[in-house]
Amino acid sequence: MKIFSFFMLLFLVSGCRKYDLINDPLIEFRGRAIDDKSGQPVTNAYVVVKGYYSTGGVWFGYSETKELGKAQIDSRGYFDLKFKKWDAATSFYFSFSEIPQYFWRDFAMDAANVRSTDTILKFTNETSLKIHFKNINPVDSNDALVFGIWQTELDFGQTLNTCLTSLQSGSFAPDNYIIKGNAEGDRLCPVGADR
Repeated sequence: MKIFSFFMLLFLVSGCRKYDLINDPLIEFRGRAIDDKSGQPVTNAYVVVKGYYSTGGVWFGYSETKELGKAQIDSRGYFDLKFKKWDAATSFYFSFSEIPQYFWRDFAMDAANVRSTDTILKFTNETSLKIHFKNINPVDSNDALVFGIWQTELDFGQTLNTCLTSLQSGSFAPDNYIIKGNAEGDRLCPVGADR
């Protein structure tokens, strides 16, 4: 019984290794944040990296998120983010603090692609596109108007921007992206300036 208990203890201790960051390799994610039009530095912000681990499964799966590092973007737009890779993570999420007049940005990397690197991240200046809509012919409750806008950014992949809607008539479907029945209103969407 004592031998069995010893092996069970050894198994439990070794099973906890995936949550330990001590021996995981150090990653240095360096770069510069610039305006994608002017090339001027984007400043007064910080970048955060989080590791995400999941066993998968909806009912019996397990997931964990850890903040692994944070770095300030200096007055010239440079940042140097050092963090432990955490080899149990399946993906890593990089997010930037909100920067006035620019899109808020975040992006994910598969764990296999995360390594020390130098990069230039281009930020797009934000403006708003206002869309007024109104159906010309009467519709019934089975008809719907669907909104969605995709922006493709070279450095950040595809991001779905949410748009605010002000309705004078009609009603939202539960998912808030579909308008049912006769409707009139405005849709305000963030878009890249000069695009």
